[in-house]
Amino acid sequence: AVFARLIFRSALIFLVALAVGAYVIVRLTDSVTRPVRQLARATSEISAGNRRVTLPGPTSDEVGELTEAFRRMVNSLDESQKKLLAAERLAAWQDAARMLAHEIKNPLSPIKTTVTVLSRAAREKDGQLDQLVERGVSTILNEISQLEKLLAEFSAFARFPSPHPVPSDFNRLVRGTVD
Repeated sequence: AVFARLIFRSALIFLVALAVGAYVIVRLTDSVTRPVRQLARATSEISAGNRRVTLPGPTSDEVGELTEAFRRMVNSLDESQKKLLAAERLAAWQDAARMLAHEIKNPLSPIKTTVTVLSRAAREKDGQLDQLVERGVSTILNEISQLEKLLAEFSAFARFPSPHPVPSDFNRLVRGTVD
């Protein structure tokens, strides 16, 4: 009977030690895998375009180093995104400026040519000066009209569209934002 109690107590101590050991292992494993799972979810969110992710808190272990490296990477991605958008905007404005310069240069060439012809005809006392002036003025006015049309189109392009407010379900908007 003493031997049976000793075996029972030993078995009970072994089972308690096994249960405590299993609990400690589960807790330790969870303390490592939880931040790694959070990083994995954050990676998925970022790849989907959401930069507002929750990262595990700072720790002094390898997972903390990984989290900090991940945080630096997200910040770097944000900065790169901002630079890319700025470069795209600059390129778009450069293209618009190039196109506008080309479109302005087209009417200026006939205007310059017309003025040159009129100036030479006036200096040389050309007998057809009146006809040349009449055609020249017509050409210049047509080209100025083209320039005005171009500037009006460019102004309309550069203007923000006017807002068109519509009634909305504020609660649905807030829920959508929260989601």
